[in-house]
Amino acid sequence: MIVTAVGGLPEQVVDGETGYIVPPNDAAALAQAITRFFAEKPGFSQKVGFCTWDRLVDAIESLL
Repeated sequence: MIVTAVGGLPEQVVDGETGYIVPPNDAAALAQAITRFFAEKPGFSQKVGFCTWDRLVDAIESLL
């Protein structure tokens, strides 16, 4: 995950290990963290298509 260094969020993330912490209001740092995330987790971009609103709704409806 990518979080901004506000509130208690930085306490929940180990930067570079469980996610990335960026300064608030820093679009360049956020862009770098996103790029770094996908560079270090190359298989993740293929999994993103699996996580869609349609699949979530289908999963919820299947429980009813």
